[in-house]
Amino acid sequence: MKFKLNKRLFLKNFWEKKAIFIPKGLSNFEDNFIFSDFFNYTIKNNLDHKVYIKEKNQYRQQLTSKSILKKSVFAHLFFKTNHFHQLSYELLNLITFIPDYLIDDVMISHSSLNGSVGKHQDNYSVFLIQGKGCKEWRIYQDNKIFKFMAHEGDVLYVPPNVFHYGISKTDICNTYSIGFRSPDTLTIQEDFNNFIFEKLNSEKTNFFKNKNFSNIKSLLPLDILKFFQNQLDYKSLIYSDFIGHYLTTVDVNFLSKKSMPKDKFIARCRENPIYVDQRSRVCFYDDHFFINGEKINIDAQSQVMMKKFFNEKEFRIINTPSVDIEILHKLYLKSYLTFKRTFNF
Repeated sequence: MKFKLNKRLFLKNFWEKKAIFIPKGLSNFEDNFIFSDFFNYTIKNNLDHKVYIKEKNQYRQQLTSKSILKKSVFAHLFFKTNHFHQLSYELLNLITFIPDYLIDDVMISHSSLNGSVGKHQDNYSVFLIQGKGCKEWRIYQDNKIFKFMAHEGDVLYVPPNVFHYGISKTDICNTYSIGFRSPDTLTIQEDFNNFIFEKLNSEKTNFFKNKNFSNIKSLLPLDILKFFQNQLDYKSLIYSDFIGHYLTTVDVNFLSKKSMPKDKFIARCRENPIYVDQRSRVCFYDDHFFINGEKINIDAQSQVMMKKFFNEKEFRIINTPSVDIEILHKLYLKSYLTFKRTFNF
């Protein structure tokens, strides 16, 4: 598969600005989605999915525990499919020009004739890749309505907060939705409040002690002002910890700790490359390194190795210093790294 796109022009003219439809944007793309496989896997592993039913020309969400009637017009959404579906994972990795820490997930929408989730907008960028079937898209932008008919291999990009409306035009219609997060002020503020709350140290409490009082009783003394400023100064914390934590935090439900002695890990690395797990998010800035919401302190020499590793997402141990192996081993035990790049189906 190949994504036929002029990346430079796309980033300059369309990314987070306006929608673009790319006919046959994917070459050699063959949709292999099988509804029964996905449904059974989702139920067995208690994964997130949603169902929308059409009633009286409106689409409403239905409880997933409720069965879909035979003649119902529906759209069934499966989330985070890049974590267990090989094709979804490969589609995500075709988009190499957007930083990994902005990745949300791949979602597959499986619809019957006229199925849809209705007109809506997302707070993230999305590439909509058409699989089997045909879908009509309506994009509401610049006070106009743009219509596109998507067939297998066609790609539609929609930036954040642009209303769009996709309607299935065939009995079976599959759409792969690749989402990239676009941080917004409200979400950042909410997450920062939670981050600061967790940082509070209830065991250590400093009390203000007056040094001088003014003759004017209502006048705020400088020493109490400095006390408040010192206790509420989170600027350094924002830049050193919160940004990396926010951009790389992932759903921990998909990660479980592994067990492997270091000598066995080294032997395995010599036989096979080790990869960044597809569920992991990573970012570097200044001398800080974050992975899955966690700050990892490493020396300057190891940073060179780690930056190369996380840029290429693949690493082979050849004359690697022991300190670097130690870092990789610890990350592997937390399931941040993997030796596996293939999935169930």
